[in-house]
Amino acid sequence: MAFSTIAASIAAELQAMARTTESLGETLCSDPDVAQRCLPLLQQFDLLAQQQAELARLIAQLGQGSDAQQALGSMRLEALADRLGRAA
Repeated sequence: MAFSTIAASIAAELQAMARTTESLGETLCSDPDVAQRCLPLLQQFDLLAQQQAELARLIAQLGQGSDAQQALGSMRLEALADRLGRAA
């Protein structure tokens, strides 16, 4: 299997995980008692979904042959891009 094919598959899986994570967070936030008691924890669901979506976008770009530094530079989450950039 070509790298571009597996990268596209991984990106699609991460996007699906991001949507599921976001949906779970929204469901939990819709309960006012849970939202009031657990807001800082619920905000972590949002961050997790954003990170999953950004990783999906990054992997898709790399799978299409984009330069790693350029792909990292286009990321919307600076802290995640910084962590990944240190590894590159």
